[in-house]
Amino acid sequence: MLCLILFSLIALSSASNEIIVLNENNYAEVMASNKPVLILLYMEPCITCETMLGTFAALPRYAEKKGYNIVVAKVNTGEYMKPAIDFNVDFFPNVVLHNKGVSKTVPVVTRMDTFFEFIDKAIGAESSSNTKTESEETTGNNN
Repeated sequence: MLCLILFSLIALSSASNEIIVLNENNYAEVMASNKPVLILLYMEPCITCETMLGTFAALPRYAEKKGYNIVVAKVNTGEYMKPAIDFNVDFFPNVVLHNKGVSKTVPVVTRMDTFFEFIDKAIGAESSSNTKTESEETTGNNN
């Protein structure tokens, strides 16, 4: 059990260019993250899901390049259904942005540029408002 907890902590703190595969062992911890969590819910076999997985695979590097402090995760709902139930998902693929206890569905598009435009709007504003400068962190100013 301790190994699973340590592995989950390492996964959450590891390089942001990884996609976390959600399962019963790490789901609660990932969802409790203080970072926005972007989750791809998919099923196999699903051609649209496979296309979306390809687009989604580029997201961690894109987020890192843009300086977004997010967690990127995916879950095969055929293997682990709890996230689909929690987010009331009834079609696949589906992308959910979970942040500060609030979840919203992200429009699923398979073109990377359109998908990343949405990410820029949804996460870019959130990420920049959560980022403090070094002087703000030292002095406690949040202005």
